[in-house]
Amino acid sequence: MKHKKKEAAPQHIKIADIKTEPVPPEVEAIAQPYVQVFAAVISGKNQAEALEAVKALPYEKRYITRVLNALTLAFCDFDDASLKLDFACLTHEQLQFAAGEIAKRAGQFNVLIKAFSDSVGGAE
Repeated sequence: MKHKKKEAAPQHIKIADIKTEPVPPEVEAIAQPYVQVFAAVISGKNQAEALEAVKALPYEKRYITRVLNALTLAFCDFDDASLKLDFACLTHEQLQFAAGEIAKRAGQFNVLIKAFSDSVGGAE
């Protein structure tokens, strides 16, 4: 029997406290239909038109495709031996930076897995 963890209550945060990474212009343009949906949700406006813009996107322009392409690039020839070799050759500062990036991306990857599991039920 599976037991689901109780999800934490949503936290209210100020928009000014949201930290983002720089977004390349080509990604920013592709993200606009998604931003419009979120803006409609936040403002309490009708989301139908914004949702239609997302639905109209070709698969190649969708957010999930960009994520999957990044995962393919990251893991297509993945092996831990090369990682360990790199780790052994990094300066302390580089290793600390890598550790922070890995921790951040691991958290994001966990969100991806949870969203997929919640949405598709882990369908294969």
